[in-house]
Amino acid sequence: MSARTRLTAFVVVFVLLYAAIQAAPAFQRAFIDELTVPLAAWLINVSGLSPAPVVASGARLVASGGGLNVLQGCEGLDLLCLWLAAVAAGPFTWRGRVLGWTLGALLVFAFNQLRLLSLFQLFRHQRDWFGDAHGLWWPLALVMLVWGLYVVWERGFGNRHEAMSS
Repeated sequence: MSARTRLTAFVVVFVLLYAAIQAAPAFQRAFIDELTVPLAAWLINVSGLSPAPVVASGARLVASGGGLNVLQGCEGLDLLCLWLAAVAAGPFTWRGRVLGWTLGALLVFAFNQLRLLSLFQLFRHQRDWFGDAHGLWWPLALVMLVWGLYVVWERGFGNRHEAMSS
């Protein structure tokens, strides 16, 4: 598959996945309310990042001293679309693709949880840093982490014959 064909496949898959997520607000809400926020609250509580218990309440991390709202776009589904599309378009066998989708999705989710924990701390202790971290540094870091993960995955599981023929 040529580089142009791979790029086209990536864009098409990304747009379709992203459009599907945007068309399913109930899925996004459930992903935030039932998975992302409860896990973040649990991680904060077991790690001792908050002296008082943090409670998951829908899309909010509620705590004395300040909480955090996890809104659409903050749950990491856009990064998941990026990862899934990249692996779909990459030079992988079906085994490498399925394994990549599975393990990569877990890592993307873990990266985003780390982001939420750090933003929770910044909001509570360094509010002047929160805006830049939320709007610039973490999005950039997460895209770079996904890119780095892809490079590692391609080196380990890429179909070398297909990659060299493009």
